[in-house]
Amino acid sequence: MKTEWVIHIWGKEREELKLTPQEKFHIDMIKRYDHSIFDKVLINIAMYDINDLSLFEFLKKELLEVFSDVKEVDIRKCQNDRLLCEYVTYRPYVWDRIGEDVRIFYSHFKGYISNVRILGDCAYPERNMVLNEYYWSYLMYRMSLDKEYVDEMKESLDKGKDIYCWCLLDETNLEHIYITECGDYYTAFFRGIEDNYPNIKDYYVKESMSIHSPGSFVWYDMKNIYNHIGDIYDKISLDDELLKNVGSTIHYCELYIWRFLNIENIQEQTHINNMRKQFSSMQ
Repeated sequence: MKTEWVIHIWGKEREELKLTPQEKFHIDMIKRYDHSIFDKVLINIAMYDINDLSLFEFLKKELLEVFSDVKEVDIRKCQNDRLLCEYVTYRPYVWDRIGEDVRIFYSHFKGYISNVRILGDCAYPERNMVLNEYYWSYLMYRMSLDKEYVDEMKESLDKGKDIYCWCLLDETNLEHIYITECGDYYTAFFRGIEDNYPNIKDYYVKESMSIHSPGSFVWYDMKNIYNHIGDIYDKISLDDELLKNVGSTIHYCELYIWRFLNIENIQEQTHINNMRKQFSSMQ
Protein backbone atom coordinates (compact mmCIF):
# COMPACT_ATOMS: atom_id res chain seq x y z
CA MET A 1 0.00 0.00 0.00
CA LYS A 2 1.25 3.49 -0.90
CA THR A 3 1.62 6.24 1.67
CA GLU A 4 1.21 9.86 0.60
CA TRP A 5 1.45 13.27 2.20
CA VAL A 6 -0.97 15.89 0.85
CA ILE A 7 -0.25 19.50 1.84
CA HIS A 8 -2.23 22.66 1.25
CA ILE A 9 -0.33 25.97 1.09
CA TRP A 10 -1.60 29.49 0.58
CA GLY A 11 0.69 31.16 -1.98
CA LYS A 12 0.30 34.55 -0.37
CA GLU A 13 1.26 37.57 -2.45
CA ARG A 14 4.44 39.35 -1.33
CA GLU A 15 6.70 42.18 -2.39
CA GLU A 16 9.90 40.13 -2.18
CA LEU A 17 10.60 36.53 -3.08
CA LYS A 18 11.26 35.31 0.43
CA LEU A 19 9.44 32.98 2.78
CA THR A 20 6.88 34.35 5.19
CA PRO A 21 7.35 33.64 8.93
CA GLN A 22 4.55 31.09 8.70
CA GLU A 23 6.19 29.28 5.78
CA LYS A 24 9.54 29.23 7.60
CA PHE A 25 7.86 27.74 10.66
CA HIS A 26 6.16 24.94 8.73
CA ILE A 27 9.25 24.14 6.69
CA ASP A 28 11.32 23.94 9.88
CA MET A 29 8.75 21.59 11.37
CA ILE A 30 8.63 19.39 8.29
CA LYS A 31 12.42 19.10 8.18
CA ARG A 32 12.59 17.42 11.57
CA TYR A 33 10.49 14.40 10.62
CA ASP A 34 11.26 11.21 8.74
CA HIS A 35 10.06 11.47 5.15
CA SER A 36 11.05 7.93 4.23
CA ILE A 37 7.60 6.63 5.18
CA PHE A 38 6.10 8.51 2.23
CA ASP A 39 6.06 7.19 -1.33
CA LYS A 40 4.84 10.54 -2.57
CA VAL A 41 4.31 14.11 -1.43
CA LEU A 42 1.63 16.14 -3.21
CA ILE A 43 1.62 19.87 -2.50
CA ASN A 44 -1.10 22.19 -3.80
CA ILE A 45 -0.34 25.92 -3.67
CA ALA A 46 -3.41 28.16 -3.77
CA MET A 47 -2.13 31.27 -5.55
CA TYR A 48 -3.49 34.79 -5.15
CA ASP A 49 -2.33 35.28 -8.74
CA ILE A 50 -2.14 31.93 -10.51
CA ASN A 51 -0.09 33.56 -13.28
CA ASP A 52 2.65 34.65 -10.87
CA LEU A 53 5.17 32.11 -12.11
CA SER A 54 8.10 33.69 -10.29
CA LEU A 55 6.43 33.15 -6.90
CA PHE A 56 5.31 29.66 -7.81
CA GLU A 57 8.79 28.64 -8.96
CA PHE A 58 10.34 30.18 -5.85
CA LEU A 59 8.05 28.22 -3.53
CA LYS A 60 8.49 25.09 -5.61
CA LYS A 61 12.28 25.30 -5.31
CA GLU A 62 12.10 25.76 -1.54
CA LEU A 63 9.73 22.82 -1.15
CA LEU A 64 11.70 20.50 -3.40
CA GLU A 65 14.72 21.08 -1.18
CA VAL A 66 12.72 20.15 1.91
CA PHE A 67 11.50 16.92 0.32
CA SER A 68 14.67 16.06 -1.61
CA ASP A 69 14.68 12.64 0.09
CA VAL A 70 11.23 11.67 -1.27
CA LYS A 71 11.15 9.76 -4.54
CA GLU A 72 8.08 11.49 -5.96
CA VAL A 73 7.17 15.11 -5.21
CA ASP A 74 4.27 16.64 -7.13
CA ILE A 75 3.87 20.40 -6.66
CA ARG A 76 0.76 21.94 -8.19
CA LYS A 77 -1.01 25.28 -8.14
CA CYS A 78 -4.58 26.48 -8.25
CA GLN A 79 -6.49 29.72 -7.88
CA ASN A 80 -6.91 30.80 -4.28
CA ASP A 81 -10.46 31.51 -3.14
CA ARG A 82 -11.05 32.92 0.34
CA LEU A 83 -14.46 31.22 0.45
CA LEU A 84 -12.94 27.82 -0.27
CA CYS A 85 -9.68 27.97 1.71
CA GLU A 86 -8.05 24.53 2.02
CA TYR A 87 -11.08 22.86 0.43
CA VAL A 88 -9.37 23.43 -2.95
CA THR A 89 -6.76 20.87 -1.90
CA TYR A 90 -8.66 18.58 0.43
CA ARG A 91 -11.59 17.91 -1.91
CA PRO A 92 -9.71 16.69 -5.03
CA TYR A 93 -6.67 15.14 -3.35
CA VAL A 94 -8.26 13.53 -0.29
CA TRP A 95 -12.06 13.23 -0.33
CA ASP A 96 -12.38 12.46 -4.04
CA ARG A 97 -9.80 9.68 -3.68
CA ILE A 98 -11.80 7.61 -1.22
CA GLY A 99 -11.51 4.03 -2.44
CA GLU A 100 -7.90 4.22 -3.61
CA ASP A 101 -5.41 1.79 -2.08
CA VAL A 102 -3.45 4.56 -0.35
CA ARG A 103 -2.94 6.06 3.07
CA ILE A 104 -2.90 9.84 3.09
CA PHE A 105 -1.60 12.19 5.73
CA TYR A 106 -3.23 15.57 5.14
CA SER A 107 -1.91 18.85 6.56
CA HIS A 108 -1.84 22.53 5.72
CA PHE A 109 0.31 25.57 6.45
CA LYS A 110 -1.73 26.85 9.38
CA GLY A 111 -1.25 30.21 11.07
CA TYR A 112 -1.65 32.98 8.49
CA ILE A 113 -4.76 34.32 10.12
CA SER A 114 -7.09 33.47 12.97
CA ASN A 115 -10.76 34.37 13.27
CA VAL A 116 -11.08 32.60 16.61
CA ARG A 117 -12.87 34.79 19.13
CA ILE A 118 -13.20 33.81 22.75
CA LEU A 119 -15.71 34.88 25.38
CA GLY A 120 -18.02 36.88 23.14
CA ASP A 121 -16.52 40.10 21.86
CA CYS A 122 -13.24 39.71 23.70
CA ALA A 123 -10.36 38.55 21.51
CA TYR A 124 -6.75 37.76 22.27
CA PRO A 125 -4.14 40.14 20.83
CA GLU A 126 -3.07 39.03 17.37
CA ARG A 127 0.49 38.21 18.51
CA ASN A 128 -0.93 35.81 21.11
CA MET A 129 -3.12 34.13 18.51
CA VAL A 130 -0.12 33.65 16.21
CA LEU A 131 1.84 31.97 19.00
CA ASN A 132 -1.18 29.84 19.86
CA GLU A 133 -1.54 28.64 16.28
CA TYR A 134 2.18 27.89 16.00
CA TYR A 135 1.98 25.75 19.13
CA TRP A 136 -1.19 24.09 17.87
CA SER A 137 0.57 23.27 14.61
CA TYR A 138 3.58 21.95 16.50
CA LEU A 139 1.33 19.58 18.44
CA MET A 140 -0.33 18.34 15.27
CA TYR A 141 2.97 17.69 13.50
CA ARG A 142 4.51 15.98 16.49
CA MET A 143 1.51 13.84 17.37
CA SER A 144 1.01 12.78 13.77
CA LEU A 145 4.58 12.21 12.61
CA ASP A 146 6.76 11.23 15.59
CA LYS A 147 7.74 7.56 15.36
CA GLU A 148 5.52 6.28 18.18
CA TYR A 149 2.47 7.87 16.58
CA VAL A 150 3.36 6.64 13.09
CA ASP A 151 3.76 3.12 14.47
CA GLU A 152 0.37 3.34 16.19
CA MET A 153 -1.17 4.73 13.01
CA LYS A 154 0.12 1.81 10.95
CA GLU A 155 -1.09 -0.74 13.47
CA SER A 156 -4.51 0.90 13.71
CA LEU A 157 -5.07 1.16 9.97
CA ASP A 158 -3.73 -2.37 9.44
CA LYS A 159 -6.52 -3.52 11.77
CA GLY A 160 -9.16 -1.83 9.62
CA LYS A 161 -9.50 1.61 11.21
CA ASP A 162 -10.44 4.39 8.81
CA ILE A 163 -8.75 7.36 10.44
CA TYR A 164 -5.91 8.05 12.86
CA CYS A 165 -5.99 11.48 14.50
CA TRP A 166 -3.91 13.40 17.01
CA CYS A 167 -6.93 14.46 19.09
CA LEU A 168 -10.60 13.56 18.86
CA LEU A 169 -13.04 16.14 20.20
CA ASP A 170 -16.76 15.93 20.81
CA GLU A 171 -19.40 18.43 21.88
CA THR A 172 -18.38 18.27 25.53
CA ASN A 173 -14.99 19.83 24.70
CA LEU A 174 -16.18 22.97 23.00
CA GLU A 175 -19.75 23.55 24.10
CA HIS A 176 -18.72 26.23 26.60
CA ILE A 177 -17.49 28.54 23.83
CA TYR A 178 -19.43 27.50 20.76
CA ILE A 179 -23.05 27.39 21.91
CA THR A 180 -24.92 30.37 20.44
CA GLU A 181 -28.52 31.40 19.87
CA CYS A 182 -28.33 29.59 16.53
CA GLY A 183 -27.20 26.34 18.12
CA ASP A 184 -23.82 24.71 18.61
CA TYR A 185 -20.79 24.87 16.34
CA TYR A 186 -21.69 21.65 14.56
CA THR A 187 -25.35 22.53 14.00
CA ALA A 188 -24.46 25.89 12.51
CA PHE A 189 -21.97 24.36 10.09
CA PHE A 190 -24.35 21.71 8.78
CA ARG A 191 -27.56 23.76 8.72
CA GLY A 192 -26.93 25.20 5.27
CA ILE A 193 -26.19 21.76 3.86
CA GLU A 194 -29.27 20.21 5.42
CA ASP A 195 -31.55 23.04 4.25
CA ASN A 196 -30.54 22.30 0.66
CA TYR A 197 -30.13 18.56 0.95
CA PRO A 198 -32.32 17.30 3.83
CA ASN A 199 -31.77 13.65 2.91
CA ILE A 200 -28.17 13.95 4.07
CA LYS A 201 -29.44 13.36 7.60
CA ASP A 202 -30.35 9.80 6.62
CA TYR A 203 -26.66 8.96 6.36
CA TYR A 204 -25.45 10.40 9.65
CA VAL A 205 -24.09 8.08 12.33
CA LYS A 206 -25.78 9.41 15.44
CA GLU A 207 -22.82 8.78 17.75
CA SER A 208 -20.49 10.65 15.37
CA MET A 209 -22.53 13.79 14.76
CA SER A 210 -20.48 16.01 17.07
CA ILE A 211 -16.90 14.80 16.67
CA HIS A 212 -13.88 16.02 14.76
CA SER A 213 -10.13 16.31 15.00
CA PRO A 214 -9.20 19.98 15.34
CA GLY A 215 -6.84 21.51 12.83
CA SER A 216 -7.25 19.04 9.94
CA PHE A 217 -3.95 17.14 10.39
CA VAL A 218 -5.27 13.58 9.98
CA TRP A 219 -4.19 10.19 8.62
CA TYR A 220 -6.74 8.58 6.26
CA ASP A 221 -6.85 5.02 4.96
CA MET A 222 -8.78 5.63 1.76
CA LYS A 223 -9.53 1.97 1.11
CA ASN A 224 -10.78 1.29 4.64
CA ILE A 225 -13.00 4.37 4.46
CA TYR A 226 -14.57 3.10 1.24
CA ASN A 227 -15.11 -0.31 2.80
CA HIS A 228 -17.32 1.38 5.41
CA ILE A 229 -19.07 4.17 3.48
CA GLY A 230 -18.69 3.09 -0.14
CA ASP A 231 -22.38 2.34 -0.47
CA ILE A 232 -23.27 5.95 0.36
CA TYR A 233 -20.17 7.71 -1.00
CA ASP A 234 -21.87 9.09 -4.13
CA LYS A 235 -24.83 10.31 -2.09
CA ILE A 236 -22.72 12.29 0.38
CA SER A 237 -20.19 13.72 -2.13
CA LEU A 238 -21.94 17.05 -2.43
CA ASP A 239 -21.60 19.59 -5.23
CA ASP A 240 -18.84 22.19 -4.83
CA GLU A 241 -21.12 25.11 -5.64
CA LEU A 242 -23.73 24.04 -3.10
CA LEU A 243 -21.12 23.86 -0.38
CA LYS A 244 -19.69 27.21 -1.40
CA ASN A 245 -23.06 28.94 -1.59
CA VAL A 246 -24.05 27.89 1.91
CA GLY A 247 -20.61 28.68 3.36
CA SER A 248 -19.81 25.08 4.24
CA THR A 249 -16.44 24.65 2.55
CA ILE A 250 -14.24 26.34 5.14
CA HIS A 251 -14.46 23.52 7.70
CA TYR A 252 -15.30 20.73 5.25
CA CYS A 253 -11.98 18.96 5.74
CA GLU A 254 -12.24 19.22 9.52
CA LEU A 255 -15.87 18.26 10.17
CA TYR A 256 -17.64 16.66 7.25
CA ILE A 257 -16.43 13.07 6.93
CA TRP A 258 -16.68 12.33 10.64
CA ARG A 259 -20.50 12.25 10.68
CA PHE A 260 -20.56 9.23 8.39
CA LEU A 261 -17.97 7.05 10.17
CA ASN A 262 -18.56 4.72 13.08
CA ILE A 263 -16.70 5.66 16.24
CA GLU A 264 -15.09 2.24 16.44
CA ASN A 265 -13.39 2.89 13.08
CA ILE A 266 -11.68 6.06 14.31
CA GLN A 267 -8.44 5.88 16.29
CA GLU A 268 -7.28 8.74 18.47
CA GLN A 269 -3.64 8.61 19.62
CA THR A 270 -3.31 6.85 22.95
CA HIS A 271 0.14 8.01 24.08
CA ILE A 272 -1.07 11.14 25.91
CA ASN A 273 -3.75 10.52 28.51
CA ASN A 274 -6.90 12.64 28.56
CA MET A 275 -5.95 14.75 25.54
CA ARG A 276 -9.57 15.81 25.13
CA LYS A 277 -9.65 17.10 28.70
CA GLN A 278 -6.32 18.88 28.27
CA PHE A 279 -7.48 20.50 25.05
CA SER A 280 -10.66 21.72 26.72
CA SER A 281 -8.63 23.22 29.57
CA MET A 282 -6.46 25.14 27.09
CA GLN A 283 -9.55 26.92 25.75
